[in-house]
Amino acid sequence: MKLPRTTSLAALAALALTGVLVAPGSPATGSTAQAPSARASLGTLSVSPTKFVSGQSLLWTGKLPHAGVRTITMQRFLNRPGDSWIDVQGFKAQTNADGSFSFHYPAPDMLDIGFRVKSGRYATTKLDLFPKYQDVVLKTDGPAVAGQPFTIVADTTTTGAPVFQGRTLTLQRRVDASTWTDLGTTTVGGMGKGTFSVTESTAGTQVYRVIEEDWTTGGNQIGWYPSFPTYVTVGTASSARGMTPALVDRSVASTRSSRAASRVAPTRVARAARQTAALRWNWGYPIFDFDWTSGESLTSPPWRGSRQQGQWTEYLGGTGRVAKKSGQLGLWSGRTDKYGSGNRGTTATTLQGNAQSYGRWEMKLRTVTKTSGQRYLVRAELVPELASDYDCGAHNITIAEARPGQSGAVIRAVKGTTQWSRTIGLSNLESSTPMVGVELMKDHVTWFVNSSPVATLMTRRIAEDVPMTLRLSLIGADDHEMANTLLLSDWQRGFPINRSPGVTSGPSLTKSTFTPTCG
Repeated sequence: MKLPRTTSLAALAALALTGVLVAPGSPATGSTAQAPSARASLGTLSVSPTKFVSGQSLLWTGKLPHAGVRTITMQRFLNRPGDSWIDVQGFKAQTNADGSFSFHYPAPDMLDIGFRVKSGRYATTKLDLFPKYQDVVLKTDGPAVAGQPFTIVADTTTTGAPVFQGRTLTLQRRVDASTWTDLGTTTVGGMGKGTFSVTESTAGTQVYRVIEEDWTTGGNQIGWYPSFPTYVTVGTASSARGMTPALVDRSVASTRSSRAASRVAPTRVARAARQTAALRWNWGYPIFDFDWTSGESLTSPPWRGSRQQGQWTEYLGGTGRVAKKSGQLGLWSGRTDKYGSGNRGTTATTLQGNAQSYGRWEMKLRTVTKTSGQRYLVRAELVPELASDYDCGAHNITIAEARPGQSGAVIRAVKGTTQWSRTIGLSNLESSTPMVGVELMKDHVTWFVNSSPVATLMTRRIAEDVPMTLRLSLIGADDHEMANTLLLSDWQRGFPINRSPGVTSGPSLTKSTFTPTCG
């Protein structure tokens, strides 16, 4: 079952020239909405339950400050200086004769976002929502010994999220650089936990994770969610004495995994934004737009686009995971609590199923670093979608490459054994949220930061007509501990080459030799 689309493609197309979707009442329409406290008489609004996660079905109840049957809309307020009320698109309901209302609607994902219900000049008070985020922690119940069954416990309660008794949990083991294999399933019990019995035939290090599967019963639209990879040392019977649960092995094996497309699709409210490159340079209606503000997961489709398809795959080269975080796509290097396996290796995610040989792409980035240590390298890039086209990186275009805590970034384009690069101004990702983008046309490549062109390469067919797609990476070392880092991307959008002329006014790049490397 999928969430209903909240607006039609025809309606969305009417807003194509904005570059981002803007709803009536937002600043882009020329209308100034009143601040949440501007009305002398306000109605009431509440939700049940009060503890929830994104995508969970909430019962919204309240009453307008005036009786009568009226059509009502729901609006969202982002609680930032200068923000205005934004309509939840496609939402429509009615009050009862006394002005009261009651309806079900999925919970949003972002923290501290205000909502109200409105009809004409009548509105309710603003209700600020604070969803819990999902998580699942793995522990071994006693030592793991080869040839003997041991128990892995999956705990879904560590963040204070509600318990979804009966939700399916899937245990997976990392096999090699491209595969997770399912070992079995169980369900969440009344205490929010599930258990698995595992027997490994040989001693050594195994890496496990648990997937909380889609939860769509009872009107819920909650997408699947992964645990962090958990490293477990499986000992021999002779070494079992003195072993402790969930011993961590610091070696790292790379992995790529994929899951079937989620049954959960995003609901939609318009998100106010700064001027993007898409808006400034008239890129038009996107082919895809991922926004992460509802109950979707990595395999959910984008909320809008002329090609409303594609999903994000995981590359988990160590201790990290890829998952949604407070309305953003998040790459996390590892846990920071006692159940973590450290911060090692590379974590990456690649969009599959919506590539184009020439086009425009844009996203917003920021990082959060929680511990000391060597900083990860953050990279946003265009790469060939097909492995057969990868050619050891000989077609990659780096949109931005930076280290958290430092200003500046490197951009790069490669063609065969030649590369062009430049260091550009980019604010510190720890204290800002820059928007980075790239325009790939047959005769040039132009890079953008916060809608301004920062470099242009005038070279024909730089990517040699290969279908390209987005990849985000946290690049770390395999052999020593790194600083715990979270890379967040608020949204990711792709645009076709339309009638808008290309931008070629950016500074030039420096040419050098590129040595292809594979592996």
